[in-house]
Amino acid sequence: MSVGYQTTIFKRSDRKSVEIRTLYYLRWNLNFRGSPNYILNCREIVQELNTKNPSKNDPEVYTIDSISGRGPLLDGLGEIKIYPVLMLNLI
Repeated sequence: MSVGYQTTIFKRSDRKSVEIRTLYYLRWNLNFRGSPNYILNCREIVQELNTKNPSKNDPEVYTIDSISGRGPLLDGLGEIKIYPVLMLNLI
């Protein structure tokens, strides 16, 4: 959503002249910071075949060889953060 104001600095006097305008508008928005990636670890799947235990993707703990797949999409939705954004544009 935004609110703006437009003014004319120099009006057009002739057909061949130029009109100069300014535009100011204030814009606000809500940004969602994404949820963390969850992965399925190879060791966890081998030990418990019937239950899958997803864990957060941590590059320092897990290597590419130990990851067997991606975790459920809805895991981590509670960790999404909402940030309000306010921008002022001058054109």
